[in-house]
Amino acid sequence: MYLCTAKTLFKKSSSLSMRFMTIASQGLNGFSNLAANLLSGAASLSQSRKGDLITCLRQTNTDCRCEICQSTYENYNTAVNLLEKFILKTMPDRRFTPANVTPGHIKALEHWLLDNGKSPNYCAQTMRSLKALFGRLNRRGSELFAQVRTSPYPTEKRAMSEEVIHQIATDDEVTDTRVACARDIFMVCFLCMGMPLIDAAHLRKSQLRDGRITYYRHKTHHSVTVTVEKELQKLLDRLTPRNSDFLLPILSGNDESQYMQQYRRFYQHYMRCLKRLSARISPDCRLTSYTPRHTWASIAHRKGIDTNTISQALAHANTQVTRVYINDICNEQLQNANKIVISAVK
Repeated sequence: MYLCTAKTLFKKSSSLSMRFMTIASQGLNGFSNLAANLLSGAASLSQSRKGDLITCLRQTNTDCRCEICQSTYENYNTAVNLLEKFILKTMPDRRFTPANVTPGHIKALEHWLLDNGKSPNYCAQTMRSLKALFGRLNRRGSELFAQVRTSPYPTEKRAMSEEVIHQIATDDEVTDTRVACARDIFMVCFLCMGMPLIDAAHLRKSQLRDGRITYYRHKTHHSVTVTVEKELQKLLDRLTPRNSDFLLPILSGNDESQYMQQYRRFYQHYMRCLKRLSARISPDCRLTSYTPRHTWASIAHRKGIDTNTISQALAHANTQVTRVYINDICNEQLQNANKIVISAVK
């Protein structure tokens, strides 16, 4: 009896020993894999610190291309090109890596951009792009860009009065067909509840159904539906090309990779035409691609349309963005109110 018990205990202890050895072996293998991953990550981080700065930033931009929109990718690429030009112009003999860049270098880049005629908002956009790339590369974005401005500066008022919009819409004396086309596209953007130019450029004929245009904003991806009133239909009848899938004569062809390049060429041409159109209105008038959008929001607010409705019409991500448009109007009303009070006590 005791012999059987001893044999049983021996078998159980042997089985437990084997199980323990198996678990220990798995644990060591798991630890080895973890250690290998950590070493691999450390090697990758070390490589990113030792590699050429511009090469690393470009690779980071390429790696995140599937996560960001095309315009953001191009903004990042432009920012890296500017940084490379800055280094070649000011410190040609210095070799930069992601690890040896300092906040002082970033501040010097900001001064260099301003000294070379770049606008404050252009500089801020460049800094935002580089900060995002450094954040992805080695998480140094906040540290490196603490001394420069990355938020946009308030822009000048872009909204026009109802009288100016009426003057543009009824100006039939424009003889230059290119300026006339730019005028009509300007009015299409206004009549489509302040549609951004890039969204108007991508409108296809298939998006016009049952007297309505439905589109998704490129920036927020929010859906907007616009009822085609008779004024808008008249412009579309005049503008829509026959042998094209697009509603407006801005983009063409089926190669989507060419659309951004086509849009940029048109944008430059469009802004030149708006400059000539502005001169026809008054010396102080300055029309831009954003004018229809800001003007529609301004007029809607003055006519008593609530902020939520305006925000939905503009496809803003939230009403905070809409209030940026409306604050200019409120400030103007306050100034007028102050003039009325002062004149009352004279």
